[in-house]
Amino acid sequence: MEGVTLEDKITLNRLLLRTGARIGEMNAVRKHVSQIKGGGLVKLFQLATVVTLTQDTAPESLPWPDPSLPDPSTFAEAIAVLQRYEIWDGAPENVRRT
Repeated sequence: MEGVTLEDKITLNRLLLRTGARIGEMNAVRKHVSQIKGGGLVKLFQLATVVTLTQDTAPESLPWPDPSLPDPSTFAEAIAVLQRYEIWDGAPENVRRT
C-alpha cells in the first residue's frame, strides 16, 4: 500500500517466515501491503481491459497468488495473523499504519 517501502515489505516477510505461519496466512498479509497483489494490478489499470489466462496446478489448499484476482481476505484478518504470531509490534510502522 501507499507509504509501505520495499524495505518494509522485506522486513515484514522476514518476520513472517520465522513464525511458521501457513502460506495462506502469509499471502493474506502480503496482499494487504501490496498495491499489485490481490487484484491491485487490475485496479491500477481501471480504464483498460484486462484479460488473465492462468493455469493453476497447485492444490486448492495452496492457491497461487494471482495479482489479477480479488483478495478474499480482509485487513482485519491480515492484522490478526500478525497478532496471532506475535509480530504486530515488530512490524514496520508503515505496515501498522496501513
